[in-house]
Amino acid sequence: MSLLTWKLHGDGKSISQGDVVSTDERLTWPRTIGVGLQHIAAMFGATFLVPIITGFPPTTTLFFSGIGTLLFLALTQNKVPSYLGSSSLAISDPHLLSWRPLQLPRHMVECRQLSAAL
Repeated sequence: MSLLTWKLHGDGKSISQGDVVSTDERLTWPRTIGVGLQHIAAMFGATFLVPIITGFPPTTTLFFSGIGTLLFLALTQNKVPSYLGSSSLAISDPHLLSWRPLQLPRHMVECRQLSAAL
């Protein structure tokens, strides 16, 4: 299978109930682009926003997710189309390395003291 050749699934406009679009098929181009844009929106948070929140350079995350995707597509011979993004699970790692006791807000400390007294 060539890297950029897909055949149209049925009429390309509808999918019958229980039917699946195979990895070598696509819908019409407007629908394919729409699904691609939805995928970009879903991956944006983990790939771009999480690095900004954690102080990691987003360009590095984008670069390595691109390298990972290209390697994945090459190893699977493009039989499993995928985009490998980053994960927000990595947020805990830097925070665990710089762990400090949790500073609770005053009202939460007072609630704990009250519940302990009861």
